[in-house]
Amino acid sequence: MLTTHDILWGIVYPLIAAVVAMLLAHLKRRGRRDTHEWGVPLALAVGFTIAFVGVAGRVQFPPTTGQQWLVFAAATAVVISIIASISERTRIAVILSSIALLVLVMAWLVPANRRQWLTTREAALTMTFIGGGLTLWWALMEPLATRYRAFMLPLVLSGVAGGAALVIADNGWRDFGVIEGGIAVMLLAVALLALWLRNLSLASGGILTITFVVLGLLVSAYLYADVKWPQIVILAIAPLCAWVGMFPFVRSRKPWQRFAIVAVLVLAVIAIAAVPAAQGLRKTMQEQSESYMY
Repeated sequence: MLTTHDILWGIVYPLIAAVVAMLLAHLKRRGRRDTHEWGVPLALAVGFTIAFVGVAGRVQFPPTTGQQWLVFAAATAVVISIIASISERTRIAVILSSIALLVLVMAWLVPANRRQWLTTREAALTMTFIGGGLTLWWALMEPLATRYRAFMLPLVLSGVAGGAALVIADNGWRDFGVIEGGIAVMLLAVALLALWLRNLSLASGGILTITFVVLGLLVSAYLYADVKWPQIVILAIAPLCAWVGMFPFVRSRKPWQRFAIVAVLVLAVIAIAAVPAAQGLRKTMQEQSESYMY
């Protein structure tokens, strides 16, 4: 069950901070219906940090747990997005720094208490698989973000984060399930704001930040808790299904038809992982409530 503390610190306060950051990033755009490139990364990073500190506890430096690295990774993604906004000439440096950050963070995420159960070779293979997989996901989502502007992609990724929240909570990591749920709400708010900021884009930092705060938490749950790798793969594949909207026979349709096709396909993939997790979570809650009765 969610407590008042969970709702306030996991959802309400991060949401307020994210919306304020988005609106600040819209200032001085001279009538343009978008935000600075760093607007979405800043909103998500600030909201994620507030949720993390409020629900999971304070963040230390150097980090004492793998999950704490995600807070610093999200902040670094904001810096990269600011650099990307300076000039097109920074494009190569931004790409290389993004890849380097992904690889380093995924290496740090393999926690010390898990490493002792792995051989050096197994640990190296785990880090390579995770780092390579998330780098590939970012590389496929980044060009998609340049093609989908406004509310479509934030809405899709909100659904992915919501599914991830259910999976994480169902596997016994309640606090981080709450944090992931807060990310889902923040992405939903970004999607709603994008109905007004019609040229809003998640490229140049937004997708990188989402890689850490959404998939990064899933990877952490795989390393620390009982989340299975097929669940991560399913949720990672779901937003990539939005590429279907770029196919000629879909792209030629009316906007609402195109949106419906993409939304149904993405939600169907999310449901493969989210529905069993929701059922398991409901069963656990029922068992807990029954135990209180006795």
